[in-house]
This record gives sequence, C-alpha cells and structure tokens, in this order.
Amino acid sequence: MKDSFTKKDVQGFFKPIYRRLLLADLCFVIILFLEATDVIRLTIWGFIPVVVGSLIVSYVVT
Repeated sequence: MKDSFTKKDVQGFFKPIYRRLLLADLCFVIILFLEATDVIRLTIWGFIPVVVGSLIVSYVVT
C-alpha cells in the first residue's frame, strides 16, 4: 500500500467528479435563467425532477 498519494493520482481521481458537477451546475444555471425570464414555471414538485434529471444527464454525458 502506498504511504502517500501523488498530486497526479489525486487529480486523476477527482477530474471525472469535477466534470460531472460542472455540467450539473450548467444545467441548473440554464433552468434558473429560463425560470427567471418566465419561459418556464416550476413549483417545488416540478423542480425536484429537474434536479434529479440534471444529475442523471451529467452522469451519462461524462
């Protein structure tokens, strides 16, 4: 077992996680922008599927 991790090991581990979170954030920003401009109207029950859907999309794309 390694006594320490190198910077490259840590970056390699977190890179896919970072990409997924970045894509999910982008989806949230787009949805919030559409809501603010009255293109769509979301209630709390409409927002929950949007959150779950954005996380699924970000996982599938990356």
